[in-house]
Amino acid sequence: MKRMVACSVVVGVVLAILGSSAAGSVAAQPAQQVEPSRFGIVGGRDKAEETAVLGVGWQRVTFEWAAFQPDGPDEFVLAINPDWVQNAGHEITGLVVGTPAWASASGSAAAVPDGLGRSASDPRNFWAAFITELVTTYAPLGVHHWTIYDAPNVRLGEGRVHFHGDVADYAQLLAVAYEAAHAVDPDAVIHVAAADWWVDVAAGRPPFFERLLVELGAEPGADNAGIALPFEVVDVRVYNDTQALWDILGAYQGALASREITGVQVWLETGANPTRDPERRMRSPLFGITLDQQADFLVQVAAISLALDVERMAVPLVDTVDENQPWGLLRIESEPGEERRPAFEAYRTVIELFADAGTVTRYEHVAADLIVIESARQDVYVLWMRGAWPGEFTITSPEVGESATLYTAQGWFRTVRSEAFDWPASFRLGADPAQRDANDFLTVAGSPRLLVLEPSGEFFRVVYVLANGEYFRMK
Repeated sequence: MKRMVACSVVVGVVLAILGSSAAGSVAAQPAQQVEPSRFGIVGGRDKAEETAVLGVGWQRVTFEWAAFQPDGPDEFVLAINPDWVQNAGHEITGLVVGTPAWASASGSAAAVPDGLGRSASDPRNFWAAFITELVTTYAPLGVHHWTIYDAPNVRLGEGRVHFHGDVADYAQLLAVAYEAAHAVDPDAVIHVAAADWWVDVAAGRPPFFERLLVELGAEPGADNAGIALPFEVVDVRVYNDTQALWDILGAYQGALASREITGVQVWLETGANPTRDPERRMRSPLFGITLDQQADFLVQVAAISLALDVERMAVPLVDTVDENQPWGLLRIESEPGEERRPAFEAYRTVIELFADAGTVTRYEHVAADLIVIESARQDVYVLWMRGAWPGEFTITSPEVGESATLYTAQGWFRTVRSEAFDWPASFRLGADPAQRDANDFLTVAGSPRLLVLEPSGEFFRVVYVLANGEYFRMK
């Protein structure tokens, strides 16, 4: 257990109107089966102590090609210490970026490598030769997952460009990496890089992943059984917006489902940008997200990722020096003892409560979300309001005096007990509304409540939400 605080929770009698036919009913989406050890971090190689406190299962580390081969293809510098990789205490995955200056005519780190169109066995295919050496070196240390470059859809004038090539060039980059990696490591797993979703939206073009699938010959509604895709995982990046998580993850999964492509995992990189952190406040940010909202968002996204069958998720551990924005669970250049943001405790709470999730089911209403996470040891009810109005949740209980633990997003918890009601008892939890920021955006949903209960066995719990003065049945 993490922290104790006196939370204001009302556990008591609920109006008989809840049992009437006036309560609206909302159907549950099909339950999803999920696996443990899915929560990770991005970056933070020098934060071993904080990483251990979180208890993450994996960590994505940047493997910069130019750092391994700064002067030519005949050298290979161990830019990532093998001892650190082997002794990290959790799985390490790689993000491969940065074309060396010598490997292209332009000398740009975003350039398409020279020789990319040659056979993967041709030493003049510099990219293939590097991947072969990289995987040969780090696969014995347990590194098998490789994400190929970053945000390959961003064009000049749209933001930071990580890859100058077009969709066809990126498809070739993937294909060569896939062939080279699998030739030396049968357990290699190649990831499609996370695209910048909103860049494609703003440019009025189809999502990058859709265009990539078409380039690889996978058309919606067509017979794609004979197509060998050069990847096993697609990375997705969604920040700052609770509703966008549902929409964007659904779009990726829809792109696969419409082509009847199975076996491709979805991994999520996510978090909220706390631009209203008093220690690192930004001037005129697009979204004015507070420290509390950053913590709220992490709980929401963790529950959503489970409900949508996302294989793994990761969040930035620490702010980066080269970006003038706060992203991480930890502040950079802070006074000792001030590094951790509230989101650090939120993520630790998520890992503690969600890591052994079994069956996960979403129940939704226009005003609220409920995600039930069942496991052998406990049931976790994650509840929050969607809009800018407060609400109240009622969860039925088989007996008066049933004990449960109520958590806030930031890890504060207290024991609550059910009180008499017609079912014959219930828990009743107040829920805060979502907060509009200084620009009047409503991006992060209301602060979640997490009710942890013993598995209910044959008793079916009913859940109602009170919104705008009316009760609706959610479960």
